[in-house]
Amino acid sequence: LVAARSWNYKRSDLEFWRIKWQRIIDYMRCHSMDSWVIKVAAYNGDSTGMYATMPEAALPWDTFEVCGGRCRGWAELGADMLARNGMGFWVRINHRDDTGWFSRLGGGDPSVADKKMDLRNPAVRKAYLRMVAAYRDKYSAYPGFRGVTLNECLHVYYPGGCAGLEEYARELGSTIRANGGNAEVQIWIAGANYGNQKWENWDANRCFREAGVDFAAISKIPGIRVVPCPRPDYCRKKGTQSDEPYFPDSPSWVSLMRDSGIDCINIFRVANLEIWPRMGSWGAAIRAFNRGLWLPAGSNIPFHDNFQSYATPHAAPPYTLDSVASLVADADLQDFETGWWGFMEMGEHDEWRRFYEQFRQVPRGRYALAKGPDDPVAVRSGAEGHYLVNREPYPVKVEYIVDGKHEKLILRHHEIRFVEGRGANGNVEVVKLTIPTEEKAKHLANLEKLEAGAKAAPNDAALVRATKEARGAFDSGRIHQFRALFHLGAVRKLMHPEIY
Repeated sequence: LVAARSWNYKRSDLEFWRIKWQRIIDYMRCHSMDSWVIKVAAYNGDSTGMYATMPEAALPWDTFEVCGGRCRGWAELGADMLARNGMGFWVRINHRDDTGWFSRLGGGDPSVADKKMDLRNPAVRKAYLRMVAAYRDKYSAYPGFRGVTLNECLHVYYPGGCAGLEEYARELGSTIRANGGNAEVQIWIAGANYGNQKWENWDANRCFREAGVDFAAISKIPGIRVVPCPRPDYCRKKGTQSDEPYFPDSPSWVSLMRDSGIDCINIFRVANLEIWPRMGSWGAAIRAFNRGLWLPAGSNIPFHDNFQSYATPHAAPPYTLDSVASLVADADLQDFETGWWGFMEMGEHDEWRRFYEQFRQVPRGRYALAKGPDDPVAVRSGAEGHYLVNREPYPVKVEYIVDGKHEKLILRHHEIRFVEGRGANGNVEVVKLTIPTEEKAKHLANLEKLEAGAKAAPNDAALVRATKEARGAFDSGRIHQFRALFHLGAVRKLMHPEIY
């Protein structure tokens, strides 16, 4: 129990940040991570003391509360320490609708009631280009600099056409590469753009194109990396029937990734604590009640107690790596980014460490799917050899032909295994994938319960269709796709009536 104010390190000076960055680097080493994201601009503006991107209202910069409790040089210290340890970093602009300071960069009119950052507005586009150029110039001197990430900057796209965003992406790409080098602008495409879709009508490519995002076109632009941000566990409100948990595993999403050449995913997962400010119309009363009690604990921001925290349940241990393993298998990812609030490895460090290490053992390059079945295990072949990914939370037996030789092996749950120098350039073919008998029996029991529920509710079109597809996936051995269908809202309601 923490009473009154937080009992943590009270000062925000370079010694505090040296300790903090060293802990981050130690954590990265422990988990086999090679890159970090430094949030240089948050909702209330720049936090690095750079005049080119600062709002006039925040000057002088050392105003502690306005700048989030950071001291001058905190980000540069991190960039230097990461570089000295052979690690890379992105600088992130995390930014939404608060345009009071943004307008001073030429990005909008603060008097307008709707303050969203509309990229169709030339002033908004100019302001972002200015910010990207400023951070490029400031951080490109550090060897680990990989580029600028735009997060929550694209809430208003180009409805009705993709040409506008593609044109602007070219400007961003030219800006980040203006001084040479291989830095990129990462454009995170948030899950909010499809979270309210219904799976019966779900078409990932159409959904994003209607919002003005053509993944295939943007991905080809030099200096640009478009990064979808699926949210596999975002749907967590009791009783919700959202279909979003299913989408990252849907055939439509898989096709979009494959056809667009996407090689990086940012997996938004809520871990540990989520923090939301201003709890609705009754937020003032809540804040008044909690003021000076436990809410400010752990915060280095004086008087910043207008938030609420709550814990988010983790997946049961066998399923911790479910969505991550599937995305790696489906997209032949070169990079994947993780996190949101808190560290997603919390409570399952050994599992995540193993998975990260196995992922990084696969040499960079493109690997094509091998012939034969690819669910529940995907086998991919490239110039350096081949690798296998088990999507399932239990062992799977693989029978396959490698360089003309018939072989058998067993992959443990969510295992990635790279085989160097063998089965390269397509010289591998999958013959058979076998799951444990007891797991198949569990799946069959769930299917029979689902079919009985659908029979009793013939007018529930979503449930009837999901049941038909589940039967087809089970009978054809596409076990992961079978399990994914149980994430649909209509199916969850049937299978878990106690929470609906």
